[in-house]
Amino acid sequence: MKNKGNLSFGKRLVVTIGTIAICLIAGIAILSTLINNGDSKATDTSSLAANKVTTSGKADTSPLYEDKLIKITYCEIFEVPSIKGACYLRLLVENKSDKKITVYLKDAYVNDMATFMGSGVPMTIEMGKKSQQPFTFFYSNLDISKMSEIKNIQFKVWITDENTKTLEETGTLKVTP
Repeated sequence: MKNKGNLSFGKRLVVTIGTIAICLIAGIAILSTLINNGDSKATDTSSLAANKVTTSGKADTSPLYEDKLIKITYCEIFEVPSIKGACYLRLLVENKSDKKITVYLKDAYVNDMATFMGSGVPMTIEMGKKSQQPFTFFYSNLDISKMSEIKNIQFKVWITDENTKTLEETGTLKVTP
């Protein structure tokens, strides 16, 4: 009889855990729907171009940096109104090499204050191709209250191959929006 009681307890435990799991999943799904309906622009990355506010005006078409491996041209900085305090730096990077490269920004400064500049996905470019994938930084962490207060942006560009072997690191490049 004792074993039979344990089986009943085990079944009740499985049912209870299953019910809790289903309630948690349903609650998360409902919460996610409510959050996304409240601010759908924040999760819709395809709306970046439509919502951007550009303060850089027409970009200079002369390259910031060029050698036999890459060519880097400043395009613009912009922000998306639904993402407060974030700013995007768009560079046109051309892979002039005979191999796939990945481009990272490092040692970044905005108005002479250190910051991190990155992207959700590394900027990887096949040989002979170009990319304008934006790099993100948060000016709200830099004692800047609006994008128009950005006076200069400085960074180095780190270029690697597919195995993250360093191919090149530029000197400090400067952009004045």
